[in-house]
Amino acid sequence: MLQLAKSDFWNTGFLPRRPFYSEKIRNIHEDTFTKFSMKGEKLQTLLLESFASFVESMSTTKVNEVQGDVLRRATVSIEDFEQVGLELSWLKKRLEEAKKVNKCSQSLIYVDLCETALKVGRAKVRELEEGLAKAKAALEDLSTGLPNSLAVNDKLLMDVV
Repeated sequence: MLQLAKSDFWNTGFLPRRPFYSEKIRNIHEDTFTKFSMKGEKLQTLLLESFASFVESMSTTKVNEVQGDVLRRATVSIEDFEQVGLELSWLKKRLEEAKKVNKCSQSLIYVDLCETALKVGRAKVRELEEGLAKAKAALEDLSTGLPNSLAVNDKLLMDVV
């Protein structure tokens, strides 16, 4: 396995075609490439191209998209890149932060849905209470003129014929 010191790696001439991401990562997260080891310069270049492509893809991914399948693929990719010595704790930390933000966002959505359902439920309860009050008032009005000698279950012509 070819192991390159931090300074040697960037002088090999086998940098990926997307040097912007590689350079930016190198400047911000210095330890990312310190333990990178891979046999053969072409394999190194191919892997770094793949890594740069992955970083480019993740750079355009919105936080709310980091869930489900996207999260699983990113996790597997990170594990694969770590197998060849890339130090990606900074990227794993960022994914964890995105998961937390998404979980919080989903919780807020759930809370909003519950509040909306509760408002609708309360409005329905008020509507039912008003209907009940009207029905009781109508019953009160109707029951004041009822004869005492006739009940609902009595025979219609009882005591008359």
